[in-house]
Amino acid sequence: MTGSSGPERGRQAVKRLREAIAARDAVGETLPMNGPALHLARICQLVGVGRSTVTQNPAFRALLQDYANKKGVAFSAKGPSSGHGPQSTASAETGGGEAMVPASRLREEQRRSAAAERRIGELVARNAALIARLKRHEATDQVLIAAGRRYSPRPPQQEEPDPRQDRLDLAEPPE
Repeated sequence: MTGSSGPERGRQAVKRLREAIAARDAVGETLPMNGPALHLARICQLVGVGRSTVTQNPAFRALLQDYANKKGVAFSAKGPSSGHGPQSTASAETGGGEAMVPASRLREEQRRSAAAERRIGELVARNAALIARLKRHEATDQVLIAAGRRYSPRPPQQEEPDPRQDRLDLAEPPE
């Protein structure tokens, strides 16, 4: 087999990362950033290693975490940089406890979401009923027009009372 062993490649990756950090520090630049955090994929690309090197090579990861702490930036956009070791790695990958939403706020948002979904369902049903009603009225209009009856498809207007009819207006008291 040609090539170097896994541990040797790991040491070379750490060496290349140290060189990249030194070169960037010399010109006053930082390693690639993703907002307020290190852009791990671009850093790995810059060094010439795969992204999995950050999780599989503890020395590589420790060097990046030290760099992030020294520069005052987050180690990863997924979670904060807090210490070394597998426990901090697991918490950084899952987002840690600080990024979680309080349960009361989550329940409130779920209630609001459920109420909005119920309202949407009601409005969809009302819309369907109104569309069906409109189609029935349009069909009635077409039948009346086709039969030659006098009909104009507009809203009914309030008719004036016929003066010949003696109607009692209930709104006014009788004299």
